[in-house]
Amino acid sequence: MFFEAFIDAAKNIDLDNILWRVLSRHTDDLVDLQRNRISQGKRTDNTDLPLPYSPSHVRVRLKFGRPLSPKDLNLTGQHYAKMYVVANKDGIIMGSNDWKSMILESEWGKIYGLSESDIDIILWQWGVADEIVLEYQRQLFA
Repeated sequence: MFFEAFIDAAKNIDLDNILWRVLSRHTDDLVDLQRNRISQGKRTDNTDLPLPYSPSHVRVRLKFGRPLSPKDLNLTGQHYAKMYVVANKDGIIMGSNDWKSMILESEWGKIYGLSESDIDIILWQWGVADEIVLEYQRQLFA
């Protein structure tokens, strides 16, 4: 009887709610992780953003003293400054409120979000997997 009640309690725990609470504590870190990956010229699938820049954009980047490789999508810093993460019970939404974000993603594919290696970093290096387990245990044994 006790064992069945314990199993029922475990099944009734809202894991989405736990994930939301844990990830909500790491939104700034998630933005930094996204910025870091993009600054290395990588999409969420870890493929390189295509080079070269157009000849006119090369001149603009040189004028701003920005490197031509990797393609980092960072000319003035506005795009990076406006990056965000929203955590909710359905997952996380990542992007940039910069006016050109939709243009960049339509041009070069999925650049906002997490790569598989980002997820490994979050879960194992940052210890988020352990946080999820602790939250689950707290709720189960409350």
